[in-house]
Amino acid sequence: AMDQPLYVFDRRAPHRPAYALTGIRAFAPEALPQIANAQREAGGAMLPACQPPKPPHMAPGELLLTRRAPSQADPAVACWRILRVATTPTGIEIRADDGDSPRPVKDAPDWSALAARMAALAAPVDAQARAHVTRARAPLRETPDPKSAPRGWLVKGDAVVVLERKAGLAKVLHVGRDGQATERWLAERDIAPDAAR
Repeated sequence: AMDQPLYVFDRRAPHRPAYALTGIRAFAPEALPQIANAQREAGGAMLPACQPPKPPHMAPGELLLTRRAPSQADPAVACWRILRVATTPTGIEIRADDGDSPRPVKDAPDWSALAARMAALAAPVDAQARAHVTRARAPLRETPDPKSAPRGWLVKGDAVVVLERKAGLAKVLHVGRDGQATERWLAERDIAPDAAR
């Protein structure tokens, strides 16, 4: 229900402050271009963004949240405020495109206990998704086609998160030392779960 709080927390560190938000909807990052499209037909199924998203796409790993708000141009018309949830070295952070970012809950002992239990349930799933490259030089591909030309490489020991598996290939997310995130396909035989290290 829209009037019930939605809690956003870092399941790897449930003791850190969480965000308690109401009136929130979650969308897949792929929905952002549709929300951002100001030229849509009137009466479209999805509300527009209150202001143009900056940047107009989501970074890999970001979560897209929206909150319904009145438009500044016409308060009788509704629009979506865009909130971006991202992981930082100190935990998670929620940034609003309009600059009015929510603040985390400072003291929520009841929520912390629940978050810890949820984190324990999610841990086995996280463990299955986290892997590392086992091949000296593993080719990356744009599509799940083993015959497509490689576009880059990962090397032995590189950490990845498996997003999808298809036809002997795995779509992985890799964050380089420069902080750049890459989503590409590589052969499943070229990676192993972290638990197997």
